[in-house]
Amino acid sequence: MKLSIVIPSRNRANSITTAKLLKSAIVVCPESQVEEYRKNVSNEIIAIPDAVKGLGKTRNYILDNLKDDIIVMADDDITYAKYIGGAHEKVITDPEELEFIIRNAAVMATDAGVKCFGFGQTGDVRKYDPSQPFSFAGWVGGVIGVIGKEKSFIDNYFKVDVDFCLQCLLEDRIIFKDNRYNFVQVRDRNSGGNSMFRTKKLVEKEKQILKNKWGKHIKFTATKTGDMCSIDVPRREKYSGVVY
Repeated sequence: MKLSIVIPSRNRANSITTAKLLKSAIVVCPESQVEEYRKNVSNEIIAIPDAVKGLGKTRNYILDNLKDDIIVMADDDITYAKYIGGAHEKVITDPEELEFIIRNAAVMATDAGVKCFGFGQTGDVRKYDPSQPFSFAGWVGGVIGVIGKEKSFIDNYFKVDVDFCLQCLLEDRIIFKDNRYNFVQVRDRNSGGNSMFRTKKLVEKEKQILKNKWGKHIKFTATKTGDMCSIDVPRREKYSGVVY
């Protein structure tokens, strides 16, 4: 199985935390910042043209230029992972174990025949359902795996992973999500990257683009910590209570 783990980064080089956790991952950074990154990370580095701006364009550039059939893209602000599949949560920082978790998910996703895979969005063991260690709807982000080159990301700055998952659910009817693990990150707090473009006007514009595209299947809810995004794509038949 040919798989690349990639960290697309446009934050300051000294603020990247994921590179310390995923040491075999390739760091993708703007070509004008390569020297700065080399001073701060020991990972392999690939330069991306400065003109490629925004998360959607960056993800598509990576898919177009890396040859492996499976590309896993991890946000650059991950601090650790959690296992919540047991009675107590377990914090994971060991690089070999983290890579094993990602590769194991890739194997299961490949066997399931999906084009997109990832991990649960909650690290709260109280919200974990032991009867659903895996799910095949919803959306993944933070760490997102793409299998094959058939699909591309929307040309937006934000929420492109949500759109990608919805596109897979529309066309393939399925994604793969390992709910046992959650990759914990500091969302939208680092300097540089998308934060340079994050204005209220642009965020609202791109949210409206997704609302217009997906209608009732996507919902944004304002919370104290920021916007929460949820999608509604049922994948189970409702039991009517009637037996034939």
